[in-house]
Amino acid sequence: MSNIYERRKQRLRAILRDDCEGKQAILCERLGKSQSTVSRFFSDSSHRKNIGEELAREIEDSMGKPPYWLDGVEERWWPFKNIPLDTISKLPPEKRDQLEQSILSILSLIS
Repeated sequence: MSNIYERRKQRLRAILRDDCEGKQAILCERLGKSQSTVSRFFSDSSHRKNIGEELAREIEDSMGKPPYWLDGVEERWWPFKNIPLDTISKLPPEKRDQLEQSILSILSLIS
């Protein structure tokens, strides 16, 4: 792929296919974006909308993907042998936030 925007677009196509039954309406709902905005993500015309850094992180969060997943960065290191990363990635954003706060609280107690 020629650049990060193309990579993000291709990875978003994978989300559309794998997580949204191939239906843009489902993707729009999950992202909280209009049909025209989502269509522009996939467009090859001059009206396309590139997926920038902030939007990429927002999409990953909305879709339960780890940070930088759209960029093609895969987790190589995971410290918990009994908790699969996928389990955490599938949590809704508010539950991941709760988990993160709990871990931070525990770390402050044991550090």
